[in-house]
Amino acid sequence: NLLLDGITGGDYDYITTTNALLSSLYFTRDTAPTNWAAIGGITLNEAPSPVTFGGMTIQGNFSYTAGTNLVEDYVRLTGSILSSMTVGPDPLGNLHSVWYVVGTTTIPTGATLTVTDNAILKFGDNVNLEVNGSLIVNATATNEAIFTSINDDVYFDTNGTATAATRSDWGFIRFNDNSIIDVDNAILSYMDYGFYNNTYYAPTSFSVTNTTFTEFNNSAIYADHYYDSTQATYTLNNITITDGNGGFTYNDYAAIYLRARNLGNINLAFDGITIDNYGNNSGDHGLWIDIQDNSGAV
Repeated sequence: NLLLDGITGGDYDYITTTNALLSSLYFTRDTAPTNWAAIGGITLNEAPSPVTFGGMTIQGNFSYTAGTNLVEDYVRLTGSILSSMTVGPDPLGNLHSVWYVVGTTTIPTGATLTVTDNAILKFGDNVNLEVNGSLIVNATATNEAIFTSINDDVYFDTNGTATAATRSDWGFIRFNDNSIIDVDNAILSYMDYGFYNNTYYAPTSFSVTNTTFTEFNNSAIYADHYYDSTQATYTLNNITITDGNGGFTYNDYAAIYLRARNLGNINLAFDGITIDNYGNNSGDHGLWIDIQDNSGAV
């Protein structure tokens, strides 16, 4: 890789890379030139990916010339984004490229990651998306945003080998304290959990609509709140959950699992939820809501 770390301003030009192991270029800490390839050009040769964005906001004006044996199947993502950004479909503009989340990626407090129509995010082994800020999926019917495994060849053969995706290939989307989840028209598959929270405090808001969860290992939505929070709001509308393994043998796993202890008022807006073919154990449930101790009104 050519590592570009925290460099702002100036021109990036007369660059040629060859025989990179992971990607030709690696940008981090909001590297942002004034001009890309303005004069002599940037040529990238012999690499499995043109670029990695590691712990930074994606630069929308990135451009290059594809040289000999440059594979253009994905853009690599990892680390913590530094400010709000949007990921859309086909980031390399060749009708088959995807976003490959190679390491756990964090949306920090105050930042928003927006995912649009037909965007495909493929996750590496056991990789998570950590949401401390806001995750907004703003897609439409038949143009859903896809969250799936790097081994899922239904959405292009991204890793260059004929692979079969399996449950728990990747981890989960963790919604942490005071985060915002607003997802409309998404498909999540081959994960351990879909959305997961065991960080004790509740998110600011959680809304998932017109979304499908399939081929997962534990729960589609798992939330376990222990400590005092003012309130929790969960909106689930037109949700389809299919083909989940369920959890352990004891009786507190479910396709949708919500437990609250010492929580303030709990606002639940559930409508149009379909759960089919879930669970392997006698203790598995479709929907489990457990309100305990000093929690407020539901």
